[in-house]
Parts: sequence; structure tokens; C-alpha cells
Amino acid sequence: GVGFITILDDKLVEERDLGNNFFVTKASIGKSRAEIAKNLLLELNDDVKGDFLHEPRRKYITSEEHFEFFRQFSLVIACDVTNNELDHLTKISDTLNIPLIIIRSYGMIGYLRLYIKEHTCMQSKVADKELDDLRLAQPFAELEKHALDFDFESLDSL
Repeated sequence: GVGFITILDDKLVEERDLGNNFFVTKASIGKSRAEIAKNLLLELNDDVKGDFLHEPRRKYITSEEHFEFFRQFSLVIACDVTNNELDHLTKISDTLNIPLIIIRSYGMIGYLRLYIKEHTCMQSKVADKELDDLRLAQPFAELEKHALDFDFESLDSL
């Protein structure tokens, strides 16, 4: 499961957020949206820890000096990113081999995309091939004698 979350968002809660983000209330207006969301998300599960950064995401996504920032994560979820930011995030995902989930919503519709470095899957099962017959067609004399020494009629069925 999720053990630690980090939310990166430089916006403050605005009145318009009240209608599309159930983690904020009127009392949240003017406060860091990342901090409010982090606090309320952590209330859902006591075993999860978290942090927030009230800084512009562009600073971390498009800057080479902050490239290593992403190495600490096993998954990155990006919401409403620009095409330029998406290009940078896919390069980060490829280089650091971190799965990236891109989410965008437009009212009641939206999309979710998974971006993960290409990997090869090979189907090793051969369904139509006959199995090799490993029985002995001509057993050696000692094996045949050993097999015939058993009195199968007197053996218990279990």
C-alpha cells in the first residue's frame, strides 16, 4: 500500500475550489492547498505519513537541478499538467524508471493515463504443442523386475 505521500502545489485554496475539491472547506480559503489536502488525506489512513511542498511544480518538473527530487518516489501522479511539463515528466519517468499517472478532469469527464517505461512480456506457455512422452518404451531388465515385484492386487486403494 501507500506508505508516504508528498503533495506539490503552490496554489492557495480559493472559493472555486470548494465546489470541486471535497478536501477543502470555507475555513481553508487562503491557506495552502497542498497542506490542506495532505492533512485531510492522512486522516483517511493512520498508517500513511506525508509531506507537502508549497512551491511551483514547474520548478521541480522542468529544472535539471531538481531532477533527483523524483528519485525518492515509487510512483508519480500528475494532475492537470501542461504539455511541456508532461514532456519533462515522461523523461524523468523513463530515466528513473518510475511509473507516471497523468490525470485530467473536465467537470464530469476526464482521463487517466499510465506512462511506464517499455518492458517486454513473453508468453512462455505453448498451448498447442504436445507434451513430450517421458515413459520408457523399453525398460531395462532390473527396472522391469522391480516393477513386477509389486503385488498391486494386495495394496490398499489409498
